Parts: sequence; structure tokens; C-alpha cells
Amino acid sequence: MFAQSQVTCNDCGGRGKTIKKKCPHCGGQKVVDHTAHFTLDVTPGMPEGHEVVFEGEADESPDWEAGDVVLRVRTRKDKGGWRRKESSLYWKETIGIDEALLGFDRNLTHLDGHVVRLVRKGVTQPGFVETIPGEGMPHFGHSTHGDLFVEYNVVLPAEISPHTRRRLAEAFQASGSGHDEL
Repeated sequence: MFAQSQVTCNDCGGRGKTIKKKCPHCGGQKVVDHTAHFTLDVTPGMPEGHEVVFEGEADESPDWEAGDVVLRVRTRKDKGGWRRKESSLYWKETIGIDEALLGFDRNLTHLDGHVVRLVRKGVTQPGFVETIPGEGMPHFGHSTHGDLFVEYNVVLPAEISPHTRRRLAEAFQASGSGHDEL
């Protein structure tokens, strides 16, 4: 009994020719494994999903043309509480009940390190959103900026002492208002 099978030649790889003096770099395979490094300059305000194309830099072989390397910009989630939507920035600022009732003056360090002054006079309601024009992300390709939206979260104390309770009751009675207004 005889069996016949077809296999690819180990010497020529099925090409019908062999190379007597093989390349020391590719071993006669015509391709070399190579890792390339690309530098992408991400400019402030670059939009989500923006693509940068490095033409002809993808895998190549004698059997096909090299493709393109496409890098797509994605926003890193949760950068210390900052949120971004296009050129707008969003920040949640937590204040105490004293600041909510009496006002405050504090500094917010922006993503690029500059300081934005947050000043509120009088009462700030929980959930109030303040718009600060021009303090958002740069508009891509322009010198203008979007807006910064600051939402205020008011933290109430877990407990108050009897002394503080009396003083607050006196303050509400002295103002002649109910619990809705001071």
C-alpha cells in the first residue's frame, strides 16, 4: 500500500527556488519584524475622536503595499473630577453650609495650572451651576476657549450641637422668615 501527500517544501517555501546566500537580517523571508515609535503632539482642545494619520507606516511586505497607521484621540475619563464635552469643561465644587449662606472666595486650579477665582456673595443654592465664560477648553484650531461650568454641592453637617441649634433658631426667628428664607 502506498500513500501520497503534498506538503510545502521546507527549503524554498513552495516557490521553487532557494537562496544560496540568505540575508543576515531577514533569513531569506523578505520581511523583518520591526517596532516603530510615533510621536503624536496632542494640542489643547483637540476634539474627541480626532484622527492623525501616518501614511504608509503600517505593516508592509513585498506582497502588498504598506497601509496607514491611524491614531485616534480619546479623552481620559475622570481627570481629578474634571469632565469635558467638546470645548466646555465641568467641575463640581463642594462648599459648606456656612459658605452656602454667607458667600465665599476661593481658588480653583485649572487643568493647565492657572488659577480661576470662584467668588459667590450671598446664598448659593445646592446644585446651582455658575458659568465662567472663556475658562473651558480651547476651540480646536482657534485662539478662543469654551466655558467652564461649576456646579456647587452643599455639604450639611451630620449633627449640630444643642447650642448651635438654638442659635440657628434665634437667627431664623429674628429674620422674621420661615425655614425657606433667612
